[in-house]
Parts: sequence; structure tokens; C-alpha cells
Amino acid sequence: MKKFLFSLALFTLITAGSFAQNSAILPSPDNRIVVLGEATLSLPADRVVLTVNLSARDSLSVQRAYEKHKRLEASLVRFLKEAALPDTAVRYQLFNVRQEFEYAGPGRRQVGAYVTTQSVTLTLTDVRQYATFLVKLIGAGFSDVNASFMASKADQFQGKLLENAVAIARRKAEALAAAANRRIKRVSKVMDTEETDPTFNRVIPMAMSADRVSYSKAGGSDLTDIPQTIRLATQVKVVFELE
Repeated sequence: MKKFLFSLALFTLITAGSFAQNSAILPSPDNRIVVLGEATLSLPADRVVLTVNLSARDSLSVQRAYEKHKRLEASLVRFLKEAALPDTAVRYQLFNVRQEFEYAGPGRRQVGAYVTTQSVTLTLTDVRQYATFLVKLIGAGFSDVNASFMASKADQFQGKLLENAVAIARRKAEALAAAANRRIKRVSKVMDTEETDPTFNRVIPMAMSADRVSYSKAGGSDLTDIPQTIRLATQVKVVFELE
């Protein structure tokens, strides 16, 4: 019994100490400002990403659907070799297959076709090649294609984007504190991921891409001669302790 009471007392002391430590780290809700810092950067769009969707179907067997799909794959591989697209510019998802069912009345289900799906991503390093490449791709029988711009240096600027977001959050916090005749003491916490906070609901961060045109720099009559930019955006949540 004494051993149990000693263990219970020790657990209580440890728990109380941990709570006190956490309380010391985070300021009271009455003595803090929690703000969002949003920052954006515009980078040159120097890549085009095409997503080719492969799909085959057969109503008799999954094997026949698979064989049809393999013929699509082989045809696409031949096209990519003829186009001299490097392997590093090709990414693909694994082959998938599903069986469709058709409604045949109450309590009845009629077996439908077997359908295969697969996505292949192609990256063009020269934006001016896009139109010609797309026309050839569709001519080769691949018409289910989506395309978008990409900035190859986007990953290099993620750190700068976060720095700008924190700096913007600080300026917002200083303005809020000044309006309440208070001063910022220090940064208590910085987050760029979701976290539960009973006194603050954080907006989910966004990674936006938007195209901007500059007609003054267009050198020809083709739209691809008009420079495009990718707009990156991020958002951080910063907790400031007040004096």
C-alpha cells in the first residue's frame, strides 16, 4: 500500500512539473497575439507538365482488358522514344483495374466491363515545344491529356517564402500590439502545419499557381512567346508573446 501511495505521489509530481513547464513555454491567451503570415513569390514558368491518362476496357475478361492496356503502353513508349524524351522527364503511376457493375433491378447487379487506368506525366523543358508535341501526341492516339505550367526552381525558394511569411506576420503583430498600446516581447511559436488550438482556428495553407502575361516582352505571334510566371504562396501561424 505504501509503495502504491509513493508511486501515485511521484506520478502527480511529474505530471504537475510537466504541466508547469508547458505553461511556462506558452504564454497565457490573454498575453499573446496569434496571427497568420501570408507570402507570395512569382517565378518564371520554364516547364510544361503533361499528364497522359491511359484507359482500356473489355466486357469479357480482365485479361483482355489488361492486354489492351499493354498495347497502349507499348504505343506510348514508342512515341516517347521517337520524340527523344529522356527517361528523367517521364513519371508514371502503377496500372490499376476495376470492374464496373450495372444496376439490373431491385436486389440484382449485372456485371459490367473491366476498366484499366494509368497516368503518365511528361515534362517538357522547352515551353515552345508544347504545341507541336501535343499535336503529335494526340495524333498518336492519346487524346486524354492535361497540361500545366511549372517553375523548375520552385523548391529552391520555399525557404525564402517561409521567411517572408514570418516577417509579414511580425509586422501584423506589431501593428495589432501598437493599436492596443502593447509591445511584442518575443516569438513564442511558429507553425506551418495544422495544429489544434482552442483559441484560434488556422486557415489551411495554400500553394497557388497563377499565370501572368507580359505582352511587352512577346517576340512573336505565338502565345508561347509571352512569358508566364508561377505564383507560389504559403501561410504560417505565429504566436507572439506580449510584454
